[in-house]
Order: sequence, then structure tokens, then C-alpha cells
Amino acid sequence: MKRLGRVVLVMLLVLAVASPALAAQVGKAGPQGRPFTDVVGTWAEWSIAKMHGLGIVNGVGNGEFDPEGELTRAQIAVMFCRALGMEEDAVGMGPLMSRAFGDEDDVPTWAKAHVRVCFQARLLLGEIRGNMRVFNPNKPITRQEFVVLLVRAADAEAEAAELVDDEGEADVVRAELMEMFKDGKHIGAWALGSIAYAMQEEWIGCLLGRNTFQPNKPVTRAEACCMLEAAGAEMDFNWTNRYVGVITDLDLGDGEITIDPGARTFMIADGCLVRIDREPAELDDLMVGYAVKLYANETGVICIEASTEVEDEDGEDDEDDVEELIGVITNVNVAEMQISFDVDEAPGETDLGAEDYDVDETVTVKDGAQTLDFDEDLEGEHVEIKLVNGVVTRISIED
Repeated sequence: MKRLGRVVLVMLLVLAVASPALAAQVGKAGPQGRPFTDVVGTWAEWSIAKMHGLGIVNGVGNGEFDPEGELTRAQIAVMFCRALGMEEDAVGMGPLMSRAFGDEDDVPTWAKAHVRVCFQARLLLGEIRGNMRVFNPNKPITRQEFVVLLVRAADAEAEAAELVDDEGEADVVRAELMEMFKDGKHIGAWALGSIAYAMQEEWIGCLLGRNTFQPNKPVTRAEACCMLEAAGAEMDFNWTNRYVGVITDLDLGDGEITIDPGARTFMIADGCLVRIDREPAELDDLMVGYAVKLYANETGVICIEASTEVEDEDGEDDEDDVEELIGVITNVNVAEMQISFDVDEAPGETDLGAEDYDVDETVTVKDGAQTLDFDEDLEGEHVEIKLVNGVVTRISIED
């Protein structure tokens, strides 16, 4: 718990100068890269832009985000289905043959299948009322409930439970939180481990900065965006529109950025947000040679995360070069352990055709929970591949 205290201290210092949290409405990504007038220049804009670009959240109309808005449990179900790549599971679900919840008639039509998918994935379990389980679809989700959901989505419940595994450890965690927040005693025992874990992982900085945690306060839409963005690395987000590489050309006049591997050129959306080494920056601050992650929607690249620490003194990469690409396998050569792969083109990107990649001998091939052999049957499949230093180490068949 010493680490917990250090993490919180740093967050409190940073958030002491931050503005209040703003918000986001569940919905599909809109037509603009930066359309929301009431979040421009705020601390939450980056996270909102990324979540909006992923198609997880949207505004409430008139170019606004409704900064103090709440999220209902039905909206949360849709949000997490989209974040975790389960949207197609919900869309493709047939008629519900049995009830998971006694109040399913109260669930809005647009959320019924999403609620069922989240229940089947053991993300949203509802609560017991009398002799039946209810979902309470229109009830706002509280801060502590949202944190528990984050930990479940990241498949980290076991790690969180270890922090409060016995009565002594739980007492220590409770005491730590009561020192930090005057309402720490009101945090539910069922949420204690998840909150401690999320604080250690630095997922919930937007809930800190004051001397109260307000565990039963409804989470705001922007707080949800910021926590989702912070936890995204552990949640196996459905990054179908994230592109990783090193800048090889930057033409701001034409609004284009080119990255390797693949010499791939992308259009930059109007109002594109930039961070360099985790600090807010401008497009003019980007340079050839910076490592970047690009986030795009139908207008082009809407967020650019850049790092100046591409190489160390001996010219070698500091870490393994890891890239994830989505596309179609056009050819499989089992004897040579190679594939030809045609990556899905992004908005504004020119299709360069299939490229050949070496495949690691220990490659993992997954179709949902099933592990497959690396063989010719993969030809023609729409997949996500993971490259480590240019070599395919994982192939995941897309639905």
C-alpha cells in the first residue's frame, strides 16, 4: 500500500490544477475529428476524442457533450460492448429466449442485446431483489460501481482481490483510503480491492484531487472516458483504428502523415489533437523519426500520441517494436513460415496491396477462445496480427 499512497500523492498534485470533469454520451462516432465545443481546451478533451474516435461515445447534439451528464447502466452496457469489441456479438444476437433479469422489459430496445452480452461476459451482473435478479437499466452508475466494472473488463479481479485477501489486508486498505478521503469509510467492502487496484494502476486520477471520493456519486460521462482511456492498455480494447509506427514524412500543408513500417500515408483530420511524451503539443511540434500511435475515424487521424525516445545511444530501439494490424491474409506458406497480408486501409489512406511477413515458429492463432494451427485454412481470413520486431507472433481471427 505504500505504492498506493505515492500514486495518489502524485495524482493529487497534478489534479489540483485541473478543471472539473466534463462528459460524453454513448453513441456512434460523428463526422468530425473535433466537434465538441464544450470540451475544447479542457483536461478531458484528449480522452473524449479518443473514445469518440473509437465509436464508444458521442455528444448529445448541437456539438456539445453535456459536461455534467450521467451514464445509465443501459448506456454503460453499450459503451463496454463497443470498447471490448463485443458490438457485433450484440448486433448479431437473435431473439432472447430466456430472461437474465426480471426487469428486462424496462431495458431500452437499443440496449437489450448489449445488456445480455455484458451479463454473459460477467461484466454487469445486476442485483438481487427479492427472488429475482434485476438490472436497473435507467439507474445511473456510481463511481465505485464503474471502477469495479473497469477491473472486471481488464480481467484483473483476482489481482484486486489479493489486495484485500484477508481481514488484516482489508483493514490496511480501508485505513489508507480513510486517510486520503474523509468519506473513505463509505466505500463499499465489495469495491475496496478494485478501487485500491485501480489507484495503483493509475486509472482513476480524474476521481481524485479533493479530500472526498464520493463513491456513491454517479460517474460523469467525461470521467468514464478518462478512466476507459487510462485502463485501455489492460482492457484489450478493440483498436480497429489505431496505427503504430515511426514518422517518415510529415506534410502539414496537405494534411498528411506517413509512417513505417509499410510507408503508410494518412490524412490528418481538422482539429487533430497531439501529445508528445504525454504532454499536450501541436502538429508543428512533430518531427520525422518520432514513434507514434495514430487514432483515426472516417475523417482521418484525430489523435496522435508521439514519443521522442525512439532510439538509445547505440541506435537500437529501447523496447521491442510492437505493432498490431487488421486486414486479410491473402496467402499462407507453412513451409517457409510466411504470410501475405493486406492491411485494412484507414480513412484517406492509399491501398498499397499485400505485404509478406515472417511468422514466428511459436505463433499463437486464436479464433475466439479456440486455439488453431497455423495452416493454409487461414488464407482469406480477416484477422488481427501482432508483430514484434516485424515478425508475426499472434493471429486473431476477426468476427
